[in-house]
Amino acid sequence: MSGMQYLIIGSLSAFSAVVAACAIKVILHTRLVSLFVDPPDIRKVHSAPIPRIGGIAIILAMLCAVLLWYTLADLFGLIPIPKEFFLSILASVLALGIFGFMDDSRFFSTRVRDKLIAVIVLAIVTVFVFGVHPGAISVFGFFVIPELLSKVIAVFWIIGLINAYNLVDGLDGFAGTISIVSLLGIMAVAVFVGDFATAVLSMIAVGAAVGFLIHNAPPAKVFMGDTGSLFLGFIIAMLTIHAANWAGASGKVPLIMPLIAGIPILEVFVTIVRRYFKANERGHPLKQIVKYIVTPDSSHIHHRFLFRGFSHLETCILVGTLAVTLVGGAVCILLAPLFMSPWIALYLIIPVTFSLYKLGFGGRFKKALKISKSRYNSYHKPELIGVIESDGKLFNYLSAKRNKGYAFVPLVNENDLPLIANQLKATVVRNSSNLPELTARVAKELSTIYGFSPLSYTGSQNPFNIILNQKTSFENLDAVRKALQGFADDT
Repeated sequence: MSGMQYLIIGSLSAFSAVVAACAIKVILHTRLVSLFVDPPDIRKVHSAPIPRIGGIAIILAMLCAVLLWYTLADLFGLIPIPKEFFLSILASVLALGIFGFMDDSRFFSTRVRDKLIAVIVLAIVTVFVFGVHPGAISVFGFFVIPELLSKVIAVFWIIGLINAYNLVDGLDGFAGTISIVSLLGIMAVAVFVGDFATAVLSMIAVGAAVGFLIHNAPPAKVFMGDTGSLFLGFIIAMLTIHAANWAGASGKVPLIMPLIAGIPILEVFVTIVRRYFKANERGHPLKQIVKYIVTPDSSHIHHRFLFRGFSHLETCILVGTLAVTLVGGAVCILLAPLFMSPWIALYLIIPVTFSLYKLGFGGRFKKALKISKSRYNSYHKPELIGVIESDGKLFNYLSAKRNKGYAFVPLVNENDLPLIANQLKATVVRNSSNLPELTARVAKELSTIYGFSPLSYTGSQNPFNIILNQKTSFENLDAVRKALQGFADDT
């Protein structure tokens, strides 16, 4: 391609970023934003309602940029958008966009089963009707996966990656960061194998993700919601499959594509194995084990970083660095001779294994494999401290500090208390005399029902009240008081 064509591709990416960023900015200033509010709960790490409108902006930006690409292709001699890309994007907007749109709104709630059926149908249509599949795939030159079997694998790849990106969308800037890293990796692989159409669409998707990340970087003003995570997962799955079609004869596809997907694949694998071992330890029958595996929890990779005291931004940087390492490894495997590929993959196992072990995932696996009698290693689950307030400022301040041994959880609804009250060591109540009715009711129920010390009203000299769980001991009381004093001094 000529320099002018590269400039146009860069302009398409920038155009996509501007559309996404401006769309979010406009929606935030309309009444529509009230329809897509994500309220806090015990599994989430935000303390105030935040709109889930990022996915709408990402889809809008992608559609506008793709239509512009279609218009400019003949004028400037660009590679035309493949028909299968165009049809697949439209199908994903209709299927994932509608279900995600309903799920992100306050007035609809789609069942997991219905969403999964939509994802399965979309994957089958994309592969068998639109023709997005990798073709026959050589596996390290030893044997070739026939086209029919590779189509079946492609269907499961799309289903898995869509759900994987939905799973990792749990932290400010997290899903957007790893999406950009994966898309840049796809773009690099596509350029090297000569699949320029995939490279163009990858850059357009990067632009949309960057435009969203402007408003989602910690502290987030918006979330992408299911609309964005499902759509981005589909786009990345489709692009990796299309690039695999061009690189299928190299014999390296079974290593390159999982490494490009990177963190979401790792998260899904670790989550399934971790939940299986945990359910198996408790003696659950097979049916309950399967149910347990799909039950949400707060032990994902990003939760573990927060429990270690890292901030949202630090977590994104660290996990993003690991994602860059995996994607860089994929590019190295593509460029290196075939016989070097397994050695590069083994080398990449080192940072992944070390990271997971330091986050505490290794202990349960060691016990399951009978390497250790205990499931605990250097990771210790922190003591949880509730935060009750009216505006979320204290929780954001405390969460930004690196706290060893304890973590903070916002308490905004009494419906959350049966799930978390017994796990709390203490609760900090800020400005107890000026709390809204709902929040005041949460503080009162902790004292009257769940065995916490009585709540006394605070004055302007001491706006904080720490109520302790009288059923357990709390060793970090002085450290929490010091952190509260820091907040009072800073404000």
